[in-house]
Amino acid sequence: MIQTRRSFVKSSGMLLLATTAGGSIELTGCDSLGNYLSVGLAAFSSLVALLAKDGVLTASNPLVMDVNAAFAAAMAADQTYQKDKAAGTSALVAALDAVNAALQAFTSQAVIPSTLITLVLDAVEIIISTIAGWAGTLVPTITVKGTLTAKSGQTKAVVAKKRSKHTFISDWNATVTRDGSPQLTLKNSWF
Repeated sequence: MIQTRRSFVKSSGMLLLATTAGGSIELTGCDSLGNYLSVGLAAFSSLVALLAKDGVLTASNPLVMDVNAAFAAAMAADQTYQKDKAAGTSALVAALDAVNAALQAFTSQAVIPSTLITLVLDAVEIIISTIAGWAGTLVPTITVKGTLTAKSGQTKAVVAKKRSKHTFISDWNATVTRDGSPQLTLKNSWF
């Protein structure tokens, strides 16, 4: 990972603050769940923007609002977890499970044009499989259904994979480019 001057100063300042305050710090870099959740939400939002552009659905659709709310709750639960892992684990697992359920509901209930079904299933699979990969490191863990199913009946297998933020962006960009939507690529400059 190439670190910019700004991110180096920021991370160095946080490390200095933590150590001078007598605390400890867990160095996770780009591999933290909180970093992944923010980029996962951005990825989902880019899918919604594509579907809105085609007039299929908007950000005010209840399915989209459920996914956005689930991501917001998961980010808040991750912050609690980072402060107190023992007390925050079950809330974080429940929040990640809610994101998984909201994304599953989105793919199975949203009306998606046949030309975009493969793209949406492939892209949502990356988000869900990454959540499953992160959740697999927690106890208790969440159970991810083995397949995503679109309203049309098309399916996509889901296999848990703990991705770093960088790996998520690389996998996402390869998928959306392969599936004919390079405008959905995410920028690596986020970290």
